[in-house]
Amino acid sequence: MKREARLPCVAAVAGGVLAPGRMRILPLSLLVVIVTLAGCGGADDDVSNGGTAPAKDLTGGAVDPGADPGPGAGGGGSNPGSTPGEATPGGGGPGAVTPPAAQYDAELQHCVDAINGYRKTKSLPALARSTALESFSGKAAASDASTKKPHGYFIQTKGGPGISTAQNEIPGWPMAQYKSLVSILDAGTKMMWNEGPGGGHYEAIAGKYSSVGCGIHVNADGSTWITQDFR
Repeated sequence: MKREARLPCVAAVAGGVLAPGRMRILPLSLLVVIVTLAGCGGADDDVSNGGTAPAKDLTGGAVDPGADPGPGAGGGGSNPGSTPGEATPGGGGPGAVTPPAAQYDAELQHCVDAINGYRKTKSLPALARSTALESFSGKAAASDASTKKPHGYFIQTKGGPGISTAQNEIPGWPMAQYKSLVSILDAGTKMMWNEGPGGGHYEAIAGKYSSVGCGIHVNADGSTWITQDFR
């Protein structure tokens, strides 16, 4: 039975309060849940061309306050524990996943390059690859892949707090259908960009941010979660 890819997601938290929002269905059933953080303190953003490569997972979100989770969306966080693939909110606590530095490095760089490629078409400045965002995004991807709740980790931790301001997510796309992480990244990011001005995912990619970090997590069944976190 062929698994259908779900639309990318976006989650939003304003002033620490979750704002309900709307859901938009696009081709290939890409789930959209918007998430924005406002008034949160920021951690130092360590920007480099390298960085920590998160566990397998791709998340996406657009800045659009008020999103209705809709079918397949989730607002909860991860389950505590030390089971591989699960992460607990708050960085280095018990159960938090810290992926090997070399894992998916090429794909994580491709994620950043793809985002900057679309920004370049609108004469927007390139976003720097951030190790702080990448570390957070990797934990988010692993947690969401475990709980099957798009943006669950982002919402529960309120973006770190202060690490990520906005998040795009590609939730559970089937590796068997797309064959490679790069194919999933390209198809998901293209779908988000094609929303155009006013679309939550598009606005996140084209937003006035300075840095970005991606996370990737692939479950045993091949379902792939990819997150893109912006600041």
